[in-house]
Amino acid sequence: MGSLSQFIVEDSVKEKLDDAFTKAKSAGTWIEYLDDCHFFLVKAKSENAKLSFQGAGELVQFYYSDVISISDDDDVIHKGINLLNQMLDMCREIYKRECPDWHQQLVGSSLLSRCFLPAIKHSNKDVVYFGMKEILQLIESSVCKDVMKMDGIVPAIIEVISDHATRATPVAKNALIKLCQTEEGLHSVFANRHSLDAMTKVAARSDTAKFIIYEVVQQSCMLGSSQLSMISNSGWLDALVEEASCGDTLSNMVALQLLSGLMENDGALQHLTAAGVLAKLNTSLQLAHSQPGSLAAIHIPDLLKAFGRVGSNRPEFLCEEYSGVVTIMLECCTRPAADSSLAVIAFETLTQVAFTFPGKKRLHYDYNSELKACLVGVGEKMVNGMMAERVRYLGAIINMLDTQQMPNDRIELDELSELMQCWYSFLFPCGSIAPLNKMIRLPFPEIHLQAYELLTVLTKYNWGFKLIAAHNGLLEYLLDRSAGQDKRSKEAKYGVVSALVQQMEQLQEIAGERIIHKLCTYRRKGAYYVEPYIETGLAQMLTLQQT
Repeated sequence: MGSLSQFIVEDSVKEKLDDAFTKAKSAGTWIEYLDDCHFFLVKAKSENAKLSFQGAGELVQFYYSDVISISDDDDVIHKGINLLNQMLDMCREIYKRECPDWHQQLVGSSLLSRCFLPAIKHSNKDVVYFGMKEILQLIESSVCKDVMKMDGIVPAIIEVISDHATRATPVAKNALIKLCQTEEGLHSVFANRHSLDAMTKVAARSDTAKFIIYEVVQQSCMLGSSQLSMISNSGWLDALVEEASCGDTLSNMVALQLLSGLMENDGALQHLTAAGVLAKLNTSLQLAHSQPGSLAAIHIPDLLKAFGRVGSNRPEFLCEEYSGVVTIMLECCTRPAADSSLAVIAFETLTQVAFTFPGKKRLHYDYNSELKACLVGVGEKMVNGMMAERVRYLGAIINMLDTQQMPNDRIELDELSELMQCWYSFLFPCGSIAPLNKMIRLPFPEIHLQAYELLTVLTKYNWGFKLIAAHNGLLEYLLDRSAGQDKRSKEAKYGVVSALVQQMEQLQEIAGERIIHKLCTYRRKGAYYVEPYIETGLAQMLTLQQT
């Protein structure tokens, strides 16, 4: 028991494999033997040698229990784990063809109980990672239910999170979230007394471990209503909410970021609203905004982002129930240069509210004068601001003028078009296309690529299409293949040209026949077409001159 011949079932190498194992076992030294095993496995793979799945299961158990788990030599442990990985990977590569019930065999062979589960409790981080990786693969397979039946496995996975500095931690987190995708798995994590006790103990060990637990809570809540209900009943969702308003500043900020992600989910948002979470966050925001320079003001960006998620999900609800929040967003956008970073965050958040047609209407009609002041101010910063800020503002403007879903109703479509023309005229003086014509010529990719994207957005509206199609200088630059030689610029320019050509009837009313022909040719030849040219050598030119 223990020779690699149990796995590589080829008579030609059996004697070598058995002799190598016997020598290593009698000498009690495994380093050289493990190196030899690596060599034999590589050779077996290259020669498509016959392998035994049953032998693999027996050997993995043997090498783990009789070599790895009892060794205090890091080299032996490292090489031993590599050997186990090699054997299991070779099995995985061919199991679909020769052994479709491979995962069932892994569970049935006691590998889970005698190797993988003990491995995640081992003191060596590499061993823990090995065991956790194998358990995750079983959870993702058809034997997930069998894994959950293993006594103590879920608390053991939770314990892995406590040592947050290892590679195994994110694997354990993913395993818990995967378990929560099924009813049985969800129950084993958030309704099992031993699992809940393990989470409480792990969370008490460090803030980092606690917030990894909160990440599991947040991502599992977003899986569906069943998950949200059970996790809420477990008390862990309330604990996350409490974290956002109590404790130290850093904990508050991280908890707010996690809650922000939850607010994109309808069910989670309803739960948080009913639990009074939004009301608490609103109170915190109003207090922080009224005390500029205070410690509480540090939370304004994260609080704004949280409400931005609410606005992107339910803009009308935000504007009706928390109109003061929208007012603060608009006020922060127009703050003096000293608060430029907050102004950018506030505008980016505002564009989340404006990404749907209902959100756009609410902002335009309920906050008309404040919105105008905000957009005019942003337009000025696009001219005078720092480059990094201009890039972020331009990205936000794209979201502001784009719409998640264009209305099907003609009247609503016309209304949307009018609103966007009005906003564009606030952002860019006289509603001119000239600023974008300048931006696409700038040598800064982060600017001109977004300018192309904004041009593509403008083609969705009649007024925007006309601005572009009537500007010959802009069209000629789009058609100039020598301008913008990198892949992304070529693709961005091609996107604008395609958007123009797709609306041929409207294009024919504005642009000349020559330009239209060039645009159609450009689109037909594709984004990466290179114009042919003739290269004449100097010697050839001199010869021609002499003749």
